[in-house]
Amino acid sequence: MRIFVSIIAFLSGAGLIAYSYIGAFVTLAGEIERDFYGPTPLSAVSKVLQYINSGEIPQLIGFLYGGVLLLIVGVLYLTGLIGGKPKNDE
Repeated sequence: MRIFVSIIAFLSGAGLIAYSYIGAFVTLAGEIERDFYGPTPLSAVSKVLQYINSGEIPQLIGFLYGGVLLLIVGVLYLTGLIGGKPKNDE
């Protein structure tokens, strides 16, 4: 049961982290699309380069932190640091 709970926590955490990054790129694509139909298409390219250079790619921070928390809880539960010792551990 301990392994099953740890796998579920690990997969849920990885899913939340993936959702955070996918949501970030969808948000970025929406902002770039608005700039693409601006004065010149080069403004969209400059917007992408601006985000890459500044490191300010928008992220859904709540999902990112929640995913990292679930990953840590899954690993700690599997190793027995939380949740007590297994009953058959001698």
